[in-house]
Amino acid sequence: MKLTCTFRKLLFRNYTVEPTILMPYLPKASELDLWKGKAWISLVGLIFENTKVSGISVPFFQHFPQVNLRLYVKNGVVVLRELVPKPFLSVFIRLFYREKYLALPLTVSETITSIEYRWRDGGVYNRFGAKTIGNWQTVEESSEEFFFTQRLYGFTPVKQVRIDHTPWRVKKLENGYLEISEGSAFPSPFLEILKHPPDSHWLAEGSEVTLMI
Repeated sequence: MKLTCTFRKLLFRNYTVEPTILMPYLPKASELDLWKGKAWISLVGLIFENTKVSGISVPFFQHFPQVNLRLYVKNGVVVLRELVPKPFLSVFIRLFYREKYLALPLTVSETITSIEYRWRDGGVYNRFGAKTIGNWQTVEESSEEFFFTQRLYGFTPVKQVRIDHTPWRVKKLENGYLEISEGSAFPSPFLEILKHPPDSHWLAEGSEVTLMI
C-alpha cells in the first residue's frame, strides 16, 4: 500500500549514546548504524500534512505536529516513541504500524526564523524549539545531516516500511532549547540523556514523502 504525505520543518536534536543502551530496542536481524564511530538518538519535531492513501485524502490526517524519539540502524530508523496531538491518531497508528505512539496535547508554532513544538505531560508544558540562522543549504552525501535524514526504511515491531523522498535542505540553528518534564512521554534511560545539551542540532526543510507499507 502506498501512503504519501508531506513532512515539514523537521527539528533535529541529536545525541551520542552508548550502544549497549540501544541494543534492547533493535528490531530482529538489524544492527546499529554508526556516524563517526558512535551510536546516536534524535529527538525530532515535524509537521505532518496532506496524507493520502493510494491517492485518496485521509480525513483528520491533513495537518498535525509530531514529536518522535528515534535511533538509527543500517539502512533505516527505529521510532522509540512518537507523540501525536489526538487520541484517535494514536489508536489508528498503533493498530496500523504497531509503533509506540502516545497522544498528548501537542501544538506547533512557526515563523520564518523560528519553530517550537510544545506538549503537556503530567500537567507540565514541555517546549522544544529554536531560532534559525541564514538560508536553506543543500547537504552533501558525506554530511551528518544526510546520514540522519536519508533513511531507506522505517522499522516497526511488525513492518518494514520503505521511505522515499528527495534530499532535504537544512538551516543552522541558534538558541536551540528543550524544556522537558519528568513525565511518561519518553522511556528511561532516554529522559536523562535528553536533559543534556545535544551533540548537534539543525532544522530540515522536508518534502513530500512516500511510504510503501
